Amino acid sequence: MHRLSNVRFSTYAHAVAVCAGRLYVIGGIESTNQDKATAAVERYDATRDAWEAVAPLPVPRWCAATVELDGQIYVMGGSAEDDATLGGPCDRYDPATDKWEELPPLSVERATAPGVVALDGKLNFDDNALYRHKD
Repeated sequence: MHRLSNVRFSTYAHAVAVCAGRLYVIGGIESTNQDKATAAVERYDATRDAWEAVAPLPVPRWCAATVELDGQIYVMGGSAEDDATLGGPCDRYDPATDKWEELPPLSVERATAPGVVALDGKLNFDDNALYRHKD
């Protein structure tokens, strides 16, 4: 078993996604300051066994749901620094441009990471289709 090199930022309650063969660690709570949510995003490249920082989340958060769909990463829900629910924010990350796009918020606030799955070109969250992928 191969051990990965250490991430640059130590967090917990972060989201994780795999996109285009790379591992992403997204947001979370800083291990050195347990009350502070972070917007930091790191990407692991297995060919170099190295982590690199990429564009940060638009809003710092922890316990968000994350899924990859058609080469982009969706981050939904989560909590803010003061344990408040963020009102269901939804953001999409494009690794090709290293940019985040704010999407319409979820219809229901989600303070912790619920299950989300990409199926048939849609993001499904609690059995409800959230977004239909453009053809």
